[in-house]
Amino acid sequence: MNAPTPATSPRKGRHTFNVQEALLNDIDRGVLTPGMPLEERALADKFDVSRTPVRDALKQLAQMGLVKLTPHAGAQIARKSIGELRALLEYVSELEPLCTKLAARRVDALQIARMEAANALCERCANTPEEYGKANEAFHDVIYDASHNPILANQIKAARRQVKMYRVGSLASPAHIQRSLEDHAAIVKAISSGDERRAMEAMQKHLPAGNTGFSEFLAKVPMHYFDNESANPYALMRL
Repeated sequence: MNAPTPATSPRKGRHTFNVQEALLNDIDRGVLTPGMPLEERALADKFDVSRTPVRDALKQLAQMGLVKLTPHAGAQIARKSIGELRALLEYVSELEPLCTKLAARRVDALQIARMEAANALCERCANTPEEYGKANEAFHDVIYDASHNPILANQIKAARRQVKMYRVGSLASPAHIQRSLEDHAAIVKAISSGDERRAMEAMQKHLPAGNTGFSEFLAKVPMHYFDNESANPYALMRL
């Protein structure tokens, strides 16, 4: 008797994963920006695969909130309303201090060393905004790991990825980078000393969720990145 054929072949699964990872990389690097169309046939030709793994990859990215699928209209990089973007930032700004609090409670010597090394890399990259952005992400990733709560960490990473699509030149200012480095030093000190309250407060200060921080963040985002149809008409009034 022949063995049953799996619903998804290993080759198809690899194709889907490869397409998804390539698109994620382009989203993270800002090559694909909110509102840009994603045409299945063109992507299939680009990656030299059939349209099925492309379609599957787009569905998975849609579940992550990064792609919008519209019947009879195709796919595009998801656009948030201004209200939705603010909600994401508020979500991160509530969860990340909690993650930092847990890191201060649970961090070990190895993770402290990793955190200090990640912060040192940020300092070395201070004069190169693009490299600083990457180093800054790595610094936050160490804190997530130090929380020893992978569910919380994954929730934060998923939300930050959606916010990252709107982070246009937000670390380009030398003054912004200097403030970020000062925040990092306070966060490292609080976590290393096991001070949960100070760790939370330092991370809260570091994140752009307040009215002034959000307004500065928003000012750098092109308006065509936003979904005007689903925008909350009161969102701008609350800034």
